[in-house]
Amino acid sequence: MDDLSVKAYFQDKKGTTSELVATFYDEETYNACRPTLGGIARKARLIITESCENEDKIPEALTFIDKMILDVQKLRDSDFHVCPADERDPVTGEIIDSTRECTCGHFDNVCDNLLKLRKMINGEI
Repeated sequence: MDDLSVKAYFQDKKGTTSELVATFYDEETYNACRPTLGGIARKARLIITESCENEDKIPEALTFIDKMILDVQKLRDSDFHVCPADERDPVTGEIIDSTRECTCGHFDNVCDNLLKLRKMINGEI
């Protein structure tokens, strides 16, 4: 697997703390070392956990998420999406039909979730 890194951690059994103990840049080397790491972890009464990352694809994924956010914002602002707040009485400024649900928030929720995903991938949360 190209550009794959495997990070190995020792973690307490409650899952409250973990420490990075090794980074492997191919799965074959990690698999060869895992039994030794597992033995060290058992002696320390810890467990071994790992995370796999394809670091080369992260910038591409972030760019794609940014594009998706812009696409959702364009859909929200397009002519086919009618927001009740856009249809106001010219004299009073009141919304003409307040019984219709405004769906702008649905589009905004998708954008918010995409931003959260972006932060997660970027290691910000």
